[in-house]
Amino acid sequence: MDFLIYAGGEEPYCEFAGNINDLTLPDQQQEELKLILESDTPTILLLVQGRPRLITGILDKTDAVLHCGLPGFEGAEAIANVISGKVNPSGKLPFSYPMHPHHILPYNHKKSNLYFYDSEKANHIIQTDDSPSLFPFGYGLSYTCFTYSSLKLSSESMTPDGRISARLTVTNSGEREGTETVLWFISVNVGRITRPVKELKHFEKVSLKPGESAVLYFNIISDLLSYPDEDGNPVLEQCDCSVMAGNQKTGFSIHLE
Repeated sequence: MDFLIYAGGEEPYCEFAGNINDLTLPDQQQEELKLILESDTPTILLLVQGRPRLITGILDKTDAVLHCGLPGFEGAEAIANVISGKVNPSGKLPFSYPMHPHHILPYNHKKSNLYFYDSEKANHIIQTDDSPSLFPFGYGLSYTCFTYSSLKLSSESMTPDGRISARLTVTNSGEREGTETVLWFISVNVGRITRPVKELKHFEKVSLKPGESAVLYFNIISDLLSYPDEDGNPVLEQCDCSVMAGNQKTGFSIHLE
């Protein structure tokens, strides 16, 4: 099958404050992509860029998108290996890929930071759980599929000097050997100073053959649950917490006495 590879984004550069004021792709690239995507030829979009240029309007018209970052001297070979299938990718986005200009939030935002315009509301503002991201922090595809299951904790409560072990099963449910990057998040649900919706606390990679499973462990200690107060001193509060990995989620409580 014939297909077309389009490399867009920007040339290697050293970024400085204010060198661009819009994350939209350059006009010429948008015009070229419009003509290309009107054809029936399968198209792979390579994004060579040091920051996420907006692709919301063209994403559904492309057949594949590869975020290449600033790939360096060995980048061409690495990109070719991924496109050809010689290498099964396992990378995850280290940022939230924006959907709209001027509406960018980090993955660990405060819940009160997420607002949307609604003309039907009195003040035209609503607060929802919808994401402003085109791709969330930690997103990344592979040539195989991984299934997460059986997230369990060694205890449902923890003291300041205690420890909880989280256990998770990851299975390669596809037809090709691959490596999965497992991201462990924790959410402290209540705090004297408002807490982020979630925070990445641990990650690891596991390589699995088709049908193979692995059990991964993550030790949760109080240092991962505290946060700095107004004076920079660590604070640990009695509250409920959640631990998340993939589509799995469970909870535990912190007890100070």
